[in-house]
Amino acid sequence: MFAASFLDMCLDYNSTSYTSQRAPIRTPGPPASLMVMHYHWETLSEDVWRCRLPFCDVTVGLVRGSRGILLIDCGTTLLEANNIARDVYRLTGGSVTHVVLTHHHFDHILGSAGFPDAELYAAEPVAEALTARIDAVRAHAISY
Repeated sequence: MFAASFLDMCLDYNSTSYTSQRAPIRTPGPPASLMVMHYHWETLSEDVWRCRLPFCDVTVGLVRGSRGILLIDCGTTLLEANNIARDVYRLTGGSVTHVVLTHHHFDHILGSAGFPDAELYAAEPVAEALTARIDAVRAHAISY
């Protein structure tokens, strides 16, 4: 119940929205029953999960609601994003529809290109990091 209410609240919230224009990562593959999980997802409550990604030890969250599937942060690389997308499909039977980016650090936002069909929600500094400052964000990631 809480998960659906939280997602509905997020979808109704009037915040800065940033939508990626990149080509989609296709995740069809084998039927969900045959797919292998890439990461360990901890169930926090019904329709709510979290996962600690191995690269940079980033925690991402997942909420399945009545109107969509919300991912909270999305990792660092397109490979991580692709693996998250496949895991999300395995857990929920659907694709990520909304992404909330909590802050501008590269290890939380650079995977956002892997969810081109999702609506992204972020504070102004995050939207700026993904657009006007993307070269600096990438340089910081490479130096890490």
